[in-house]
Amino acid sequence: MKFFKKYWHLLLVSLATIGLGLLVFITSRQISQTKPVAPTVPQRKPKAAEACTLAFAIGITPTVTVPPTATPTPTPTATPTPTPTPKPNDVPDCTGLSASPSSGDAPLTVNFTCSGIDRDGDITAVQFQFGDGKDKTVEKNVGSPGSLSTTYTYPTNGSFSASCRVRDNNFVYSSTPDACKKTITVGGGGTTTTTTTGGGTTTTTSSNPQSSTNPPSTPTPPVPKVPVSGAGPSVLGISTIVGGAILLLLGLAL
Repeated sequence: MKFFKKYWHLLLVSLATIGLGLLVFITSRQISQTKPVAPTVPQRKPKAAEACTLAFAIGITPTVTVPPTATPTPTPTATPTPTPTPKPNDVPDCTGLSASPSSGDAPLTVNFTCSGIDRDGDITAVQFQFGDGKDKTVEKNVGSPGSLSTTYTYPTNGSFSASCRVRDNNFVYSSTPDACKKTITVGGGGTTTTTTTGGGTTTTTSSNPQSSTNPPSTPTPPVPKVPVSGAGPSVLGISTIVGGAILLLLGLAL
């Protein structure tokens, strides 16, 4: 027992060595056999890869026809229509001015009529000038030839040069010839009606008795002469004395 206790590890190593030798011997014997030992591990049969399949479509491949790009048609430039040159406007003519009455006492109401002609349009207005700083424009299309009338009252006495001019449909005024001028006399003794046209002048004069609206004038009584006091009597007395002395001398001489 002492021997085993003392050399147990040697015995253990020896037994392990012997066991290992037996294992090697048995293994070499099995390997040296002519008949191969069937493997115990099942062998896996390699699997072939699947074949590639190519599919071909047999047919006519349609040809894609690209439509030609449309060339833009140039837009024709519109030729402007030439604007006809407007015909120059004919200036209208004032042909006459009538005034009725053309004289009288204030206030005097006068009826004016102005006539005119436009060769390429119409008379559409007349401007009256009354000669006292006042004027008036009467608008109305009266054709051509045509005339327009108005009335004006002169409140004070005096002599006034009235006139007129016509306007056409293009807002162009005529000149003012002598035929379209009249003198209005306010405060005269009679009534005169004057009408002037392109063919001549017609004047009508009538008596103008005093208007019933004006009362007859009252005669002014004579103013009595009152002798002036002061130097008047003295001069008269001296003159009388001198005259008497002259008469006395003449009587003695004769």
